[in-house]
Amino acid sequence: MPGKPPYRVNVPLSGLGSALTPSSKVLFTLSRGIVSEVSYPDAGHPCLHNLEWIVTDGAAFFSEEKRHTLQDQSTLEEGVPAYRLTNTCLENRYRLTKEVVTDPLRDVLLQKSRFAPLNGSPYRLFLLLSPFIGGDSALHSARVSVFKGMPLLLVQKSGVTIALLCSHPFATASVGYAGISDGWLDLAAHRRLSRAYKRADAGHVALTAEIDLAVAPGSGPGQPGSPGLESEIVIALGFGATEREAASKAWASLLDGFDAARERYMAAWRAWQHTLSPVAPGMFGGAHVKTSAMVLRSVESKSYPGALVSREGVRPRDLAAAFDAYQALGARDDAQRLLSWLMAAQEENGFWPRLLHPDGTPAAAQVARDQVAQVILMVDTCRRTFQLSPARMQRYWPLVWTAATYLVAGGPEPAADRWDEANAFSLHTLCVTVAALLAAADMADERGQPGVATYCRKTADYYQDHIDDWMYVRVGPGRGQERIAGYYTASGTPGSKPSGPATPDVLSLVRYGLRKPDDPRVTDTLRVVDADLRLDSPLGPCWQRRSGDDNATLLLTAERALYELSAGNKTHAAALLKSLEAYAPFGLFPERTECGHPWSPQGG
Repeated sequence: MPGKPPYRVNVPLSGLGSALTPSSKVLFTLSRGIVSEVSYPDAGHPCLHNLEWIVTDGAAFFSEEKRHTLQDQSTLEEGVPAYRLTNTCLENRYRLTKEVVTDPLRDVLLQKSRFAPLNGSPYRLFLLLSPFIGGDSALHSARVSVFKGMPLLLVQKSGVTIALLCSHPFATASVGYAGISDGWLDLAAHRRLSRAYKRADAGHVALTAEIDLAVAPGSGPGQPGSPGLESEIVIALGFGATEREAASKAWASLLDGFDAARERYMAAWRAWQHTLSPVAPGMFGGAHVKTSAMVLRSVESKSYPGALVSREGVRPRDLAAAFDAYQALGARDDAQRLLSWLMAAQEENGFWPRLLHPDGTPAAAQVARDQVAQVILMVDTCRRTFQLSPARMQRYWPLVWTAATYLVAGGPEPAADRWDEANAFSLHTLCVTVAALLAAADMADERGQPGVATYCRKTADYYQDHIDDWMYVRVGPGRGQERIAGYYTASGTPGSKPSGPATPDVLSLVRYGLRKPDDPRVTDTLRVVDADLRLDSPLGPCWQRRSGDDNATLLLTAERALYELSAGNKTHAAALLKSLEAYAPFGLFPERTECGHPWSPQGG
């Protein structure tokens, strides 16, 4: 295959966004001052990485936007994923100010860039595009073309077409193979495009175009080179199945204008944010509440409402967490979409695979029983708060009963717990299973099925009664300030003496109501966890899942804050919230982070 070997980038994110309307299925992410990835038709289908500018003087100066600028990022309005990026040359020669949105009416990414030379010297401005259709950089076909008299950059692979149009004409354009004949190499060597290749097929390709800064937007081609004045350039990146479809969408967006698209985009997001319940003022207000809500809404599939899509697919466990967040914000309609998608995706035997495609088909054979239990608890939350009509509850009940039957018939041993690891008996899974079976029993009582209710309760009681037998490690009498009687470990096997290190999953016992916050078994376990797994950094405390992990898991910080609240320690909870927010300077919380280092690239 022509071009250097295909690869997949993994970069820290500073922003993401998508239109709320179903007519726009484009999602973008930001990193290092540029559009770092664009996905279509959902986050599970990346199509492009690295849409960036390169600036040269045509002779000696070469500056790549993501590497050679001081970068500043902000949203145009809180809780709205419309961004302003300001990148200033490290040598103070130029400044690029960009705004990024998607067109709410079409599958188009729009970027308006304002290029301002800072020293009066003439510069040349080049756009670099790196396609990534299908999640890797292999086997793309690209060419330079024309659409309705306008120069067009085109790339295709696997039935997806990306078309790039610009408000300014191109002075020249070239497509080449990465590492062999691409524009970046040419610019790095010659500070200009010395070659202009019109086509590159079935390889790892890159597309480059020089913007004709000497010609006004909509004019014919002129001589390249900046007269030293500020220039404003709008880029439209259209997506579709064919060249005509993708290019027509991009052209229509350019004709409508960036400002009109931005206002439609922001108005829809502003209206949605206004539907959310305001967070109570005070120390628990939270600096990133609107941003977090925005992230959840951005990654929801437009084709399959309720499916929150990551690169890997849809995790029911993620939907359960998002459901709780929406409930806390009073976003009941949004929460109901998640629940509806899950109920429709349930397998006939009552379970949900730990990973699914947005259309509900399994993407992994493995089942995590804790997420089966969590769906039952989602239905129970809606039942207790009167969010489900009697008719809808009647339709859901057979699905709930099938899920409860799966939990009872399979026993407490999961194929995978919430960390997607094979275990014997998982403490977290046992806790959520007990809570789910008790909720199913209440629903069975309401449906006039006392036998079902009794069976669920007896099974839940059995698990509850044996948690200590399976997972509580007794180490001593517990006398003295530094002595403990024992601690909970993460997993265990019936008939075997509990062993292993203390687990932060002890918090699940409190969260699901199986132990009180001040239970000595819980507090003793937390003392051991803090001694072995707590990491203190300038940003605040965080916890490893187990000793020797390279990274801390911020989910454990959030769960510890919830525990402190349940224990009445509001000051401690507020401090942990502040620490958690410090690890997310742009409002995007990483799944894992190196201790003391925010903005981690490892998940979200």
